[in-house]
Amino acid sequence: MPNFRPKQNISGRRRSSEPRNTGRARPPAGGHQRPQVRHPLRRQDEVGDQRECHVDDEGRDEPESARAYRDLLRRILVVSGYGPLRAGLWIKSRDEWPVLRDQLGPPPSGARIAPVQLRLAQDDARAAAAEAWDLDTVAARLRAAEQRIRSVRPATRPDGATLRAYHELVRPVFQTLLETPGLPAPLLPADWPRDALLATLGDAIGHFQPAAGAYLRELLARYD
Repeated sequence: MPNFRPKQNISGRRRSSEPRNTGRARPPAGGHQRPQVRHPLRRQDEVGDQRECHVDDEGRDEPESARAYRDLLRRILVVSGYGPLRAGLWIKSRDEWPVLRDQLGPPPSGARIAPVQLRLAQDDARAAAAEAWDLDTVAARLRAAEQRIRSVRPATRPDGATLRAYHELVRPVFQTLLETPGLPAPLLPADWPRDALLATLGDAIGHFQPAAGAYLRELLARYD
């Protein structure tokens, strides 16, 4: 039974009965404006007065100082392999919060981070992982990368053209693999395509590497 250890990130907030000028368009009378939800990988570069409040992912006013800490927290969670299950709720199958806490430092006044542990049945854990890490989209990227390199096997020679073709072929694949969440097998779909991509990548490396390696050794010998 997998355990998820999510971090509940609650940004600092202020409430007021008076309207605030946030620089955002107001909804028409009788209407409702849905707050914008920012993508966790997208940098938040809006510039505003330090006293200004912004609307957080849950539609509440958020002081500028708390927003900077929240954005830093999000980026660290993404790099560390956490997945956003809900607004403000990030999960991972392995607890790494003690290390991340030392890197972040204490949250600003009015903000709170509450580590919790979820115990889920296998099917529920797999469904939560699929949602938090958008595994359908990730699987599509892996399959597309495998298809791109499957049949690219040109004649090779120990020259710059071969080295360049080798680099241009495999570099995007490694980037895709780096962006793939490192989840344990029980949380992945049965037809997860990562192994197929690795096998095809190994075949492509075996095709290009002898000639590309010979060219690199020749270059190094010139400057030895």
